[in-house]
Amino acid sequence: AHAVTSPVFPLMTAPFYAAFGLRGLYVLPAIGFISALLGLTLIATRLGCGAVGSSVIWLGLAMSPLMFYGLEFWEHTVAASLAYFGTGMFLSQKRGVLQMVASGALIGAAVVMRPEAVWYATALLLADRCLPQRAGGSLVLAFLLGACLPLLPLLAYNAIHLGTLTGAHLGANIVHLDSGWLRTRVALAREWLWPETRAAVAGVGLTLTALALLSAAGTAGRTRRLVGLAGAVVLAL
Repeated sequence: AHAVTSPVFPLMTAPFYAAFGLRGLYVLPAIGFISALLGLTLIATRLGCGAVGSSVIWLGLAMSPLMFYGLEFWEHTVAASLAYFGTGMFLSQKRGVLQMVASGALIGAAVVMRPEAVWYATALLLADRCLPQRAGGSLVLAFLLGACLPLLPLLAYNAIHLGTLTGAHLGANIVHLDSGWLRTRVALAREWLWPETRAAVAGVGLTLTALALLSAAGTAGRTRRLVGLAGAVVLAL
């Protein structure tokens, strides 16, 4: 029997299950959850927003499904953590070949956990084109090489053991692409992101208006962050 989740995640969880029983199944998701929040803070710091590190953590708690996934036996938080720390390394001001290989390896490991992380890696490379200091061709190549390091063993295993490169995990998700997958995702995005009531829409408008007025008045950044954070928490609730 083969699970239609990442084949690596159950192997990583096995020692914790052996030591703690069913409770051990939730160790890695919890560690991944905390690490993902720290990874978000690292990204904020590398982008020059280090002063809002604590706000980033609160936003990660209130405005993302990380906490939900951290309480489930899923590999999502581990994948997010790997991707965020890989991004933090990618955004370092002193980027070298070895650092880019390590960054790629981390994000490649995220792809092993959650195949859709390949779109995250693609978005990261595209966003890099907008940064003041873009990664040169050799650095991008080093990043891609690093991403292949954790992927090649999994692809080889899939090809030899299952007779297909996609494997059970990715294959199970590809099947749904022709059965209303996009329509379902659009509906979920609307449900998650679009306010359901007029009061919520008004709350978004008031929060954005308050932030704009505070910025125009030259109000201290700390006050603006507190207003934005309060608005985000209210909307999340």
